[in-house]
Amino acid sequence: MLTEDAASGLSLLIEGALALGIGLVIGIEREHRHIDERDRPEAVLGARTFALLGLTGWLAAVLAETSPWLAGLLLGLTGLLVLAKYLRETRDGEHLGITTELAAVLTLVFGWLVHGQQRLAVALALVATVVLISKPWIRVVMPRLVRSELLAALQFLIIVIIVLPALPKEPLDPWGILPPQRIAKFVVLVAGVGFVGYILTRLLGEKRAAALTGLVGGLASSTAVTATMAQRAGRSAAARPAAALSTLAANAVVAPRVALIAAVVAPPVALAIAAPLGAYLALLL
Repeated sequence: MLTEDAASGLSLLIEGALALGIGLVIGIEREHRHIDERDRPEAVLGARTFALLGLTGWLAAVLAETSPWLAGLLLGLTGLLVLAKYLRETRDGEHLGITTELAAVLTLVFGWLVHGQQRLAVALALVATVVLISKPWIRVVMPRLVRSELLAALQFLIIVIIVLPALPKEPLDPWGILPPQRIAKFVVLVAGVGFVGYILTRLLGEKRAAALTGLVGGLASSTAVTATMAQRAGRSAAARPAAALSTLAANAVVAPRVALIAAVVAPPVALAIAAPLGAYLALLL
């Protein structure tokens, strides 16, 4: 059985390895990106540097418990090194972006977080890596976006994140049957189906997006898909074939969804409804 000192030492060793690994993951992405774009891996902050940055952040967190001034000095010197490299490259005209340097600073922070909040550090490091690696996709998508689409997305997020949680959960009408939040959830669901359908149409084209919108929306609410597509078909005759396809696909999803839930909750019920649900699915298909 490990003594208390041995267990503490092993815990610190694991933390250090995790901080090193976090820096290595971010560094591999940065070095690989520069190899693709510049073919000059020796001129950038690469995998080894980022791994050491993660380790430095963790070491500063450990030192802060006994020697805060030493931890501050270590972080300050590291920050100055990163800043000096950026200033030198900017002066030489190599680049004007700060993505790699900001990633380096974040790696220091993630290394610090490892000492006490390992899950948060790993989660944030993975999110940061995804953001970094998404640059080619963003460069393709951004020129295709128009301002009205960004505004619509922002409005939808405001409704979902701010307005919806603020609505009362209890009914306010005289009959006590209409809770505002539940009504708003269905409105958001209908709007969300339309929003997803629009995005898929922009990415895949109307024909391919129609079926996929129905399948995805049907997993949440076939009624919402039906309402949304009915509105779309009413506004434009040209949209009716795609709207009909989405509606049929959304309602077709109901059969396997209900069967799956029944199989998990009550297998005998699933067997009893298998035949009628199969007929229903075949008819819609």
